[in-house]
Amino acid sequence: MASCEIDDEFTFITELSEYLSLRYNRPASSIVTTLQHGVCIQFGGSCEPAYTIKIEALSHGVQAATNKRNIALLQRHMEQALGIPASRGYLRFHQGPKTKVE
Repeated sequence: MASCEIDDEFTFITELSEYLSLRYNRPASSIVTTLQHGVCIQFGGSCEPAYTIKIEALSHGVQAATNKRNIALLQRHMEQALGIPASRGYLRFHQGPKTKVE
């Protein structure tokens, strides 16, 4: 979710999906990306552009050390893509279901 308008949704979401595929070493076919933009987000007492990202992955993909590295890399990606600084982003990680999906 981003509080700014994204002019080229297709390019943004495609590049983000490709980036996540590389970061998590998963085929693009296993990455699901949704985008909500232009919403009102008050973050840290300000309505300046901000974003939230929720990552859901299998347990090995959401370990503390992995999360710490991925936070820094995803924040850098978002700053390059949208111009929103890391301090205006919120990332949360959630362990997905343990069942195998075929």
